Amino acid sequence: MVTLMLGRAWMAGGTEAMPELEKLPPAASGPVDYVRDIRPILERSCLRCHGPERPRSGLRLDTREHLLRGGDGGPVVVISNSAASRLVHAVARLPGVPEELWMPPEGKTPPLSAEEVGLLRAWIDQGLPWYGSATPVTNRIELTVGLGWLGGSGPAGILRSRWQQPDGWNGGLEDLFWSYEPLEGPRFTLRARALRDDAWLQFEGRLVPWGWLRAGVSQYRRYDTHLGDWPWGTGPGVGTLDRVPTLDVGGSWLELGLDRPEWPQLRLGYEHLYREGTRGSTVWSAGPDPADRRLLWPSLFHLEEEVHVLRFQIRHEVGGWRLDDELRVQWTESRTRRTNALYNPPEGDARLLTEVTHRHESVLVANAFRFERTVLPWLRATGGYLYSQYDADGSLRLDEVPLAGSPGFLRRWRSPAVVLEQRAHAGNLNLVAEPARQWLLLAGLQTDWNRAHALGQASFDYEFVPGDWFLQSASQESARDRWGLTEILQIRWTPLPQTVLYAEGRADQDTLEHFEEQLGGDTPLRRDTLATGRAWEGRMGLDTTPWPRVSMGIGYRHRRRHTEFDHRVDVIPTDFGLFPGTSYSAFIRDRESRTDQVEVRTAWQATTRLRLSASYRYTHATSRTATDPVDGFDPITFDPVPGFFTPGTRALGADTDLHTVHVQGSYRPAARWSMRLAGSFHDLQTRSAVDDVQTLPAWAGNTYQIEGAVLWHWNEQTEVEGQYRWALSDFHRDAAPTVLPTGVLWREQWFGVGLRRRVREDLWIRVRYGLWSYDEPTARGTRDVLAHLGWLSLTWRWP
Repeated sequence: MVTLMLGRAWMAGGTEAMPELEKLPPAASGPVDYVRDIRPILERSCLRCHGPERPRSGLRLDTREHLLRGGDGGPVVVISNSAASRLVHAVARLPGVPEELWMPPEGKTPPLSAEEVGLLRAWIDQGLPWYGSATPVTNRIELTVGLGWLGGSGPAGILRSRWQQPDGWNGGLEDLFWSYEPLEGPRFTLRARALRDDAWLQFEGRLVPWGWLRAGVSQYRRYDTHLGDWPWGTGPGVGTLDRVPTLDVGGSWLELGLDRPEWPQLRLGYEHLYREGTRGSTVWSAGPDPADRRLLWPSLFHLEEEVHVLRFQIRHEVGGWRLDDELRVQWTESRTRRTNALYNPPEGDARLLTEVTHRHESVLVANAFRFERTVLPWLRATGGYLYSQYDADGSLRLDEVPLAGSPGFLRRWRSPAVVLEQRAHAGNLNLVAEPARQWLLLAGLQTDWNRAHALGQASFDYEFVPGDWFLQSASQESARDRWGLTEILQIRWTPLPQTVLYAEGRADQDTLEHFEEQLGGDTPLRRDTLATGRAWEGRMGLDTTPWPRVSMGIGYRHRRRHTEFDHRVDVIPTDFGLFPGTSYSAFIRDRESRTDQVEVRTAWQATTRLRLSASYRYTHATSRTATDPVDGFDPITFDPVPGFFTPGTRALGADTDLHTVHVQGSYRPAARWSMRLAGSFHDLQTRSAVDDVQTLPAWAGNTYQIEGAVLWHWNEQTEVEGQYRWALSDFHRDAAPTVLPTGVLWREQWFGVGLRRRVREDLWIRVRYGLWSYDEPTARGTRDVLAHLGWLSLTWRWP
């Protein structure tokens, strides 16, 4: 994970050590033809991950416009300067480039040869010509059909939720790609998939040099497990829902773009998203016997949601200013229903079914304006302003239904109308300066203001005699105003070759005024709270390449936050007057948290075929809360008890230590072989206390993971791949009766093999098989799974 984070920072132009450019292969001499020289490289090594369908990191390499635009981390090529292009650094696999960013990834396809890297360099240096003297292929079709099976022993729900595909037979159209790209005139691409529970279709048309149109539809099914269990106690062991939780997720979209040179870039898009079905979860509940530990019941969550999104964006450069404005309007309608089965705490044999129904409708309007300008040759300014408006209304109802035993009484909640209005403003200004060759400075200032107001009606009712309800109606109001200010300063210094020193400081100040009132009901209240918060964060580190084949880095991060609460009003309004209030959270005086993190990383390119890397991270986090004493009454004797709710002290909310180790190695013993092995270890310990007296048993555990992959290019027509993964997680708590469970232990193994062979010049066949095992001893074997996965694919390409 540490290496991945560094890689993202490198892709975003961060402070980590840059690759060794002197190790780049030289650019090819002579003119480069895209169709003859470049397209075969991209199709073989790049477009499966960076094509139009779900491009990784937002980076597409299928069109010149997308290549120049770059991905989530910014541009990856610099026209006429291949040595400064991060795409070239990645395909050349230079020291200093994290292995997670090598292109293509290790173990997927063979790396680019020095000659191929040289062709890419020459292509970039010559201005990225997209067509050359070779005759381009106007029509290109690639069709893949597949057939597979998933099944085995153990609960099918766990198998489906782990692999997110149906059990049994599956197959259909795995992938269809069709492109029509003449030298002149309209161009288009079409991609599609149609499997049992996964289907999508997308179209892109382009008219050079005017613009483009994109449209598509998609739907897939999400699977959840439908099991709960009693890890302790005398119950039957497992609770099962009466249906398999499945959630259908899909949508459609249409987007128009104007990309005419020298004109403003315009984007207009509409998107419709929906989710419909059920999801499974679990809920803890007290058991029928007070001596038993808590029970884990299955829960069912039904969801119907529709979202409509309208977007408009305009970008333009004028007079040295780069301006960008985006408007987003979103309508949301959702209805949810949740069903929980549980025992009635704290004791007794009554079993209840709770049903919660919620309706929600909202409209969000947001507009973001951004600008960028080079003020001086060494100074650049960026900034922006965001305004958002959110209006929503909803309703809520909860009912208790007895399933077994006699609970004595039933409860229900009704809230027929809740209205929320929220307005927010945010603005920021940043200055990036390079006053000297070895220095880079960034200073930023951001402020935001948010106001929210909510009104509602509610009723909390009891049924002591069947059909006879005791009604408690209430009106509720809440108002909140928040103001925040953030200052950021970053410094990067390169005093030595291949060495970067960096430091960053951040300060946050915020003020929150929160008014809450409930008139009527079983818990009337009126509170007016002022919360003042301060936070500080600092980061510093060093990245260096002391030797040509060795890179090292060390970093430290510290964050602290302190919040003080001034409860200016805390009363209970009644018909007889105002009484002092003691409800949550008016007895909290202040909160503070602190996080310290240290990480060390190193990488060694032992030979051209062997690379090793390792990282270690230690994180310590703690939080504390100070409270006022709150008296109460014994629920049985009704005698007054000083400090019954809270004694008035400083409680340790959590004290956590996390150690993370990650090692990785890649080895290419021969030209046709590549191997990769990685392992990680996580050690977590957390505890809570009041005045250093432990309140809950400490929660601790370890997670281990080992995974490896091997790829063998048997010959020009055949390649064989293998994968292995082993993982174990063991968490435990020395728990007393009636508290949280004692722990969770699970183990997982995966073994997979695959064969890909070119039968003819235009026909490929691929066979994959996997064996997956999962066992969870703390569930007493009820969740153990042994599964087989098989898939056969046929791919036809024309021409």
